[in-house]
This record gives sequence, C-alpha cells and structure tokens, in this order.
Amino acid sequence: KAPGEDIGLPTEAAMKGLKEVTVAVLDTGLDITHPDLRGVLKAKSAECDALAAYLTCMSDAGTAAAAGDAEAKCIAKVGNIDRDGNGYPMDCVGWSVVSSLSVDEKSPLSRVLGTPDMDDDLGHGTHVAGIIGAERGNGIGVQGVAPNVKILPVLVIETPPTSPIRPQSVENPGDLPDPTE
Repeated sequence: KAPGEDIGLPTEAAMKGLKEVTVAVLDTGLDITHPDLRGVLKAKSAECDALAAYLTCMSDAGTAAAAGDAEAKCIAKVGNIDRDGNGYPMDCVGWSVVSSLSVDEKSPLSRVLGTPDMDDDLGHGTHVAGIIGAERGNGIGVQGVAPNVKILPVLVIETPPTSPIRPQSVENPGDLPDPTE
C-alpha cells in the first residue's frame, strides 16, 4: 500500500484486464479540464465535434444577430446536432438538467431539457468524480478508487442546497433516453 492509503485498494496487477465501467456522477457538474479527470471522462467524439462546430458558429454569429436566428442558422450549418440519436444534442461529456439550450420558443433546442454545459462552479462534483476515478499513476493529485472507470457527469445541483437533498421519483423511467448511448 502507498503511504496514507487506508481503504485497501487492489494492486495494479490485480486490476489488469478488468472490464471498463461507466459511472454517472449526479452532482454539481465537473471541471472537464481537470488533469486528473480528463482521461477518464466518457467522451463521445461525434457529439464533441457537433458541439465544437455549434459553439464556433454561435461565436462567429456574434451579438449582432438575434439569438433565435443565429441558433437556427448554426443548427442548419452543423447538421445533425444529436449524432448518437439519444435525445441529448451535443452531449459531448455528460449533461446538465438545470438549464435549457435555448430560451427562444421557436428554436428546436427549446424542446430539449438541459444543456451540455458541465461547468462545476461549486467543485463538489469534480471532487466526487476524483474520488471515484482520478487517473492512477500520473503523479498528479490523488488516484481514484475505481479502476477502468469512465465518468459520465450529470449536473443536477446548480446552487448550494439549503436543506438535505432527497431523491425524487420519475413516473415512467423507461421513457427517459439513455445518455450513455
């Protein structure tokens, strides 16, 4: 064991060949640039390409154009913005359910609950993801307790809670799209 390690992690040799597992971290988001987490994020390259193209287009459109017009033009320019067809457009690395992609009622993005914005302003989700899956053996920070893990961040908490968080149920969970596809 490494000095200070007291949870009895298996040795590196014992972890070789283990199947990769995706762990969804439902929390305050995630710092996707964190050096201990970049390599363990569940990233979808086609969705990342769509998001990058959309953000570039929106940036190029600037503030002169009306938001709805720019959105429509950029969606048309990018083409398929939901390349994996799971109902979460441009979900490159995780999803946030606390905001919307568009405030313009005419935009097709206004019908989508959530956004691909994962910024962790509170830091808690990044901390939790690090405990679970921080890269091992990279000489930076800590190492996660779960080997061969990919982290799928889901931002569900935007502001510090003022009381304990209690689980809520979904009436028909089978109706929800699978964000890992």
